[in-house]
Amino acid sequence: MGYFDGLTDAAFKADAEGRQVFYPWGVLGKGYVTRDAEHYEGLRENIKLMYMVVLPVIIVNQVIFGVKANLIFLPLYLVWYLVMLRRWTSGLEISGEKMTVAEARRNSAKSHNRGTLIFFVIISVIFVLLGLMMVAGGQVWPGLFVAGFFGACGVMMGLMLRDKSKASSSQNASSDFFKKK
Repeated sequence: MGYFDGLTDAAFKADAEGRQVFYPWGVLGKGYVTRDAEHYEGLRENIKLMYMVVLPVIIVNQVIFGVKANLIFLPLYLVWYLVMLRRWTSGLEISGEKMTVAEARRNSAKSHNRGTLIFFVIISVIFVLLGLMMVAGGQVWPGLFVAGFFGACGVMMGLMLRDKSKASSSQNASSDFFKKK
């Protein structure tokens, strides 16, 4: 499992009946019950591919062309996403269950590599420090934005590390229990 698997898995959860539910807007929207395991896997792969294409395009646009390129790209992407959502969710049952932030974070943590999470915590700390340096250098609002954004990212990654550690320690405890019998 890797970075894009972690992003993708934050949009899915199993409901009380064990069915996979897709939350295209995460915790902010309703969920759609997938038809079966094959449909779930296909939808999951589509979402993962979308992340694998869109995120690098956003980064490259920003680095090479600046904010204006993303101000053009992002609305086009949003229109495409809305069209694809209609296609992906057409005929699907709407779930009565909501997804919580903690569920999305735990689902994402399961698929992220521990090393990746540690790397992102370190990068977040570096960017928080850079943001504070910007504030000290007179760029108050951009610096506060950078420090705040990456501070929030660092906290989320730290919580995901904690979730991953809890999950692995509980798995080890349960496997030890079965070995003793």
